[in-house]
Amino acid sequence: MKLSKVSANQARLNNIQMNAPWTAFISLGLAAPIFEELLFRKMFFGMFFKSLEKQSTLIMGVLLSSSLFALAHNPAFELTTIPYFLAGIILSLLYATTGKLRYSIIIHAINNIIGLI
Repeated sequence: MKLSKVSANQARLNNIQMNAPWTAFISLGLAAPIFEELLFRKMFFGMFFKSLEKQSTLIMGVLLSSSLFALAHNPAFELTTIPYFLAGIILSLLYATTGKLRYSIIIHAINNIIGLI
């Protein structure tokens, strides 16, 4: 595992933000959370794990979608991947408990916007 303070993903985001702040706000703060929640929560978590009544299926769904979410943000699997994995767990559990994708989209967007500030 590589030790670094900033993930490669975050470094790319910082570069976009410095060069095009409004583009960064729209694409990273608004569009990315919608797309990512549709992909990781609705598709991976929701479609492949429809029988969420079983706790083991819920746990597998949370772990798989969170792992894919983390690896999409930092495919090199460094220590900086862990926050993405934890965010994936929180967003998956939020979606699982509410059944509403909009809440995970809102929390994801807030998190991204705070990161842009």
